Formats: sequence, structure tokens, C-alpha cells
Amino acid sequence: LLAAGFPTNARAAGQRCDPADPRCKADGTLQEDLNVKPIPRVTNEITHVVQITYTVGERREEVGFIRFGLYGKDCPASVKQMLQFLTSGIKSMSEEKIRNSIGMQSAPVALLDGGLVPNICANTAVEFGVPSQSKAYASSRGMRTAGPDFVPQERPPVIDSESFPRPHDVGGLVSIPAKGIGYGEGGSEPEDAAYKSAFL
Repeated sequence: LLAAGFPTNARAAGQRCDPADPRCKADGTLQEDLNVKPIPRVTNEITHVVQITYTVGERREEVGFIRFGLYGKDCPASVKQMLQFLTSGIKSMSEEKIRNSIGMQSAPVALLDGGLVPNICANTAVEFGVPSQSKAYASSRGMRTAGPDFVPQERPPVIDSESFPRPHDVGGLVSIPAKGIGYGEGGSEPEDAAYKSAFL
């Protein structure tokens, strides 16, 4: 739906395989008989390059990164939304609602605050998102719970004016939901969990 190419990371120390190689298993060895399509060539213009740093484990035993490009000319609204989600956050709540709600607590939804990988499908996709806005808000402020005054961000307006430049049918691509971030499961989940499946 968007687009991107994953980086070719330097080979790890010893005999471990390159994690960017789809044949690379968790133990660092190559799975030679894996039948997967190659990462596609870049045919559209990349206007933005994003790098996500991630950690593995409660004690951050491993640290790595994923770098990908976005097709800003093909999907300007989708790319704008993606960049907001990865930086300052998506703030979709109306100003009128904020003015009329005394004591209301809320925060933009961003991968930087409470973002994680809720699902990994081997050889298929890695899902990124914010499973709970209230938990992310509480965690970012060192609280156990968000409290009764917390109100999650609403879903942003549907993006229905863009056609997707290429199908997400091979590894090495990045996609957001067809209606935009916030509609990962069709818009049926509660607003607190609306950003659980933000992109793959």
C-alpha cells in the first residue's frame, strides 16, 4: 500500500547470516530450501527514508534497525500519515471536543510511545502498532493506569482517494491498511486499540 525496501545490514559477527535475508533463521543459520520471492526492485520514486530502531526483550538484549523508503508522490496522504505516526504522533481529536472536555487527558498516537510488534508471521509479515493508547499514555508518564480522565484519539479521516502503486505480495515492502492507519482490523475494534495494527 505504501512501499519500501528493507536495508541490507552488515553480517553479524561469526557465521551468523544476514538478518535482512528472508532465509535467515532465528538461530543465525540459512534455510536453504525456503521458497520466497526476492525483494522487489525499486521502481517508484522514494521521497522519504525512515529508520526505526527496535529492541528485543525486557532488558533490551538485542538492538537493531529497519530502514525503508516511502513513495510520497504516489501516496502523499498515506505517507504524511505514516510520518506523523512515526514521529510526533497522530492527533485526530477535534479541537471542539478538547475545548468542551474539562480535565480531559489525551496524547497523540505514535510508535515512539507504546509502540511494539504485536504479531510476527514467519516468512510473511511483521506487524507494528500501538495496542493500547491508554497503556501507552500511562507508561510514558510512569503511571500504572491512564486514569478516568484519559480519552483515546479517534480514528483519523479515511484515506480513500489514493490508489496503491504496487501490491504487497513479496517481502521487503511496507503497507498500511487500505483506509489508512487506525483501520487495521476494519475499524471494528475499540478506539483505544484502533492503532494496534498500524502497518506491516
